[in-house]
Amino acid sequence: QRVRLELMQQTIDSTPEDAKLYRGVGRCFLLGERQVMLDEMKRTMDNIDEDLPKMQKGSEELEKRKDDAEKELREMITAFRQQADHAATAA
Repeated sequence: QRVRLELMQQTIDSTPEDAKLYRGVGRCFLLGERQVMLDEMKRTMDNIDEDLPKMQKGSEELEKRKDDAEKELREMITAFRQQADHAATAA
């Protein structure tokens, strides 16, 4: 999303100052002011820059929890198989 915003910003910067700019809102396009659009894109990019480290940290934590759960599941399966083998041998 950040790359898309940067490309849009470059496109806006390369257009003449008197060009009309439209932004997509749902299924329609609304006429907007150049500076307002640039300010909104800047705020959005700042929010992305702020949220990205949090999301990466959360992703790492979820990956660690997934690995731990997989390890625990493998241990449970191994213990179940050993118990089933033991019961079959005893019978």
